[in-house]
Amino acid sequence: MDNEKLVSFVVLTYNSEKYLQKCLDSILNQDYKNFEIIIVDGGSNDRTMEICRQYSANYNNVKVFEYPNSSIGMARQKGVEHSKGDFCAFIDSDCVLPSETWLKNMLDGFNKPEIVGTWVLGAFSKSDPSLMRYSILSNPHRETVPELVGYENYIPIGTGHTIIRKDKIFEVGGFKDIPGGEDVDLTYELVKRGYKFRYIYGNEVYHYHVTSLKQKIRKMWRNVIGGLNSEAWTREYVNAKKMDAILGLTIIYPLFYGIFKTIRSGDSAWLWHPVISFLKVIVGVAGVLYVKVIKLFNYRRVNDEKGTK
Repeated sequence: MDNEKLVSFVVLTYNSEKYLQKCLDSILNQDYKNFEIIIVDGGSNDRTMEICRQYSANYNNVKVFEYPNSSIGMARQKGVEHSKGDFCAFIDSDCVLPSETWLKNMLDGFNKPEIVGTWVLGAFSKSDPSLMRYSILSNPHRETVPELVGYENYIPIGTGHTIIRKDKIFEVGGFKDIPGGEDVDLTYELVKRGYKFRYIYGNEVYHYHVTSLKQKIRKMWRNVIGGLNSEAWTREYVNAKKMDAILGLTIIYPLFYGIFKTIRSGDSAWLWHPVISFLKVIVGVAGVLYVKVIKLFNYRRVNDEKGTK
């Protein structure tokens, strides 16, 4: 991969003041210099926009756009539409790239035409919050992630730290305007067309996406509501979570599993497992009921409107 290829970092923000500066600095410090940073804000009311404007004023390759109250899917798609690069590097605003060679390592993975994207999972240090460590450790594919992911062996690939060929994003219609699951939906559509994603081992990104129980619950709710509009999420996530739901209601299995993993790994973050397992059931059921009520309400409203004509 030569330095002629422009990379567009797409960074979504919403009340991101805590980690945003570290995120942007880690991008700007990359050895591979042919890139731009597209920041898309969803209506922050903290210091996020102040920080964004400072970086935009100091760096010509940093551009800021505001779309208040937009869904994550819409914001991500707007970032793609504003970008000028051959590749879109999606980095969440609470991510910190681990080294100056991160971008170059990711681009080196595009060595075959069928490789549509490169991706990595999250990383952490022992001093990071326990809930953050648990969220990363509990990824079911963390220890067995394949180098190449296609349709036959698809696992949910998000866009927290993923690079995708921009023209292929448009080829499948872009990101859906939904509140969550838009990234998994898009990567699933890409592998259905025969493309593959390459995992870049040893290039994992520090991702501070969950550092409190409130954040975790909000993320679970967003994933449920958005995911019910995603074929990939429904097939790969909902079906896989049926047994989790049963086990989560019992509490006993998750408790013993959490203790077992704590002893085996030596990381007490696994003690969150019974709590999170139970909350996933509660949030999942509440989300499904919420969506059904909304659909029923819309159905009746449409029929009432037809009846008055």
